[in-house]
Amino acid sequence: MNGKTLLQWVGTLVVCLVLLMFFAGPVAAVPITYTFSATGSGTLDDTPFSDAAFTITVYADTDNVVMVGPGVLIVPDDLSVIDLEGFGELVFTTPKRVFDNQNVRALGFSEGLDSADLLDIRNDDFATYDLTTDFGPDFDPNPFPIWQNPPTPTDQGPLSFYSAHDVTFIAQVGE
Repeated sequence: MNGKTLLQWVGTLVVCLVLLMFFAGPVAAVPITYTFSATGSGTLDDTPFSDAAFTITVYADTDNVVMVGPGVLIVPDDLSVIDLEGFGELVFTTPKRVFDNQNVRALGFSEGLDSADLLDIRNDDFATYDLTTDFGPDFDPNPFPIWQNPPTPTDQGPLSFYSAHDVTFIAQVGE
């Protein structure tokens, strides 16, 4: 191959790669929805509630799952809401995340900035779950801990739970 032919070949290769990148477009994010449904007691803006049904829904992106330590995975939320019986839907106004500590087979919902746990559940299957696929439903009658920190802000005031039970967790990709 002479110099001119090699140069033409390299030029053609570069053009093909540029066209491939242009027409392939960006890689699409893969949305995932994590849902925790349970019954609990606590306060919203100093108004008590008792044995109220609630559903926490966390919208996230599987591309954002990261391993922060051996066997510990987290995914920050894009948006988290809670539908609380007697109050309707509340939007959490500070970052939240879902985590899976495979080492202790625990998965939960926590604050995004200081990582204080809000709701944790256990299941042996969490030892291999990576937060990127469909999962569940999984049922835990006695979750631990519940709201280990001061109330968390919502668009309807500070929310705090002091007990929860009968938690069902589901993860759905593409939701």
